[in-house]
Amino acid sequence: MDRLYIRYSPLADSGVELERVTHGQVAWRIYADSMKTNFHTEYDHEVFLRVEGGIVFLASEGSAGTFEEERRVDTGELITRTVSRSAYFEEFMWDPHEEEAD
Repeated sequence: MDRLYIRYSPLADSGVELERVTHGQVAWRIYADSMKTNFHTEYDHEVFLRVEGGIVFLASEGSAGTFEEERRVDTGELITRTVSRSAYFEEFMWDPHEEEAD
């Protein structure tokens, strides 16, 4: 029996971990990257998943925006990823140079 496990935080920009287990053994585990935000206030995050025709369709909807991925169900390999940011994303986006300056 195959199982597909989903792990994410409904209150944070956590990204999504997917794990496929086949006959009690981990077949693959991947991490779908987060939106890379710096939200310090309330954050909402929902994940939707469906498997169809050998493809895993993943949609992650959060306060910062939405990303959608298509992955091969047999290997977890990424086929496509699209990102749509919310209007507030730029204001709260992580600045990688900010941490270096400290």
